[in-house]
Amino acid sequence: MELDLEGKLADRAYPILASLVTPRPIAFVTTISPEGRVNAAAVQLLQLLGADPPILAFAPGDREDGTPKDNRAKRPAHP
Repeated sequence: MELDLEGKLADRAYPILASLVTPRPIAFVTTISPEGRVNAAAVQLLQLLGADPPILAFAPGDREDGTPKDNRAKRPAHP
């Protein structure tokens, strides 16, 4: 089966992909804003990239109106 997620299914790409990958792991990602506010968000779209060193990546998206989600860090949480 081939799914065209950039064509006619583009508006449904995330729900389709999220339903195909099961069980979905969940990670809590924390960031600190430049003003010092801490944010914690549950993230389901993540990937293990390596074991030595362990690397876990996640890709925060934008809201439908194009504004960044709260878990997009503007600077590292630990300098």
